[in-house]
Parts: sequence; C-alpha cells; structure tokens
Amino acid sequence: MLVCFPLPSARPSLISAVFLPTVFGIYLNAYSYSLLPSTNIPWNEGPLHALDALKEHTPAKPGDRTVIDALHPFCTALAFAHDDTKPVLMKAVQQAVEGAMKTKDMIPKLGRAAYVQVEGRTLVMDPGAWGVAKLLEGFVDGWMDD
Repeated sequence: MLVCFPLPSARPSLISAVFLPTVFGIYLNAYSYSLLPSTNIPWNEGPLHALDALKEHTPAKPGDRTVIDALHPFCTALAFAHDDTKPVLMKAVQQAVEGAMKTKDMIPKLGRAAYVQVEGRTLVMDPGAWGVAKLLEGFVDGWMDD
C-alpha cells in the first residue's frame, strides 16, 4: 500500500505505509499495557517502557533518521521529569519536535530513504519522525485547551 505526501519541492513522494502503522501498533499496545494498574508504572514512565518494548521489534535507534528520532526524546523527557503534568508534556513535545527537525541533517540508515542517493540533494525531515512530533504536539495542545 502506498500513500502520497507532498514535499517542499511540490513533487509527490511515494512512501510505504506499512512500517509506520506497525511501529505505532506495537508502541501503542505496549503503552496501553503500561497503563494497567497492575503494572505500577508511573504515567510519565509508560511511554519509555513502550519504547523499550518497541526496540525488541526494530533495530531503529536515535540517529537512524526514523520515527525513533522523535519518540526517543519525547519518552526520555517524560520519564526523567518530576514537574507538574502540563509543563512536562510541553517540554517533552518540544524535545520530539527538535528530534524530528534534526533528521533533516541525518544520513538515513534504515528504511527506503537509506537506499536513495543523497549527494547533491537537500534532505527533508523524516516524514515519520515529523508526523509523530506533530501528532504529539496536537494531542498536548488539545489537552491543554481543556
């Protein structure tokens, strides 16, 4: 299955829509498990536990120019924060956005982008990392409005 995303150059790029939904499925399943009362996992550590579970299914790590470049800083910022909920979430989202933005300057190591020659091209941010960052940003913005 292929999905078309517009790039800044206004040229469409065909992106495989298989990897990212699988990553989300594994991550969200592990995260939902961390929310069970029987796990005794604090709310702010649940995302990092889910990320650890995801690492069992993918070799992707920070710096590989994948969705992990946004998820890892988000989860880490939450897990090691000891402030009020809203400021912690805002900081974690900012970390995710910054992580996604850094992918623009990374050489892809995994996925389809790893097979594309990058010499003489301007790289754009990894679509998965940027998508996760914006998803988290929208979630927190919506929650903060309440």
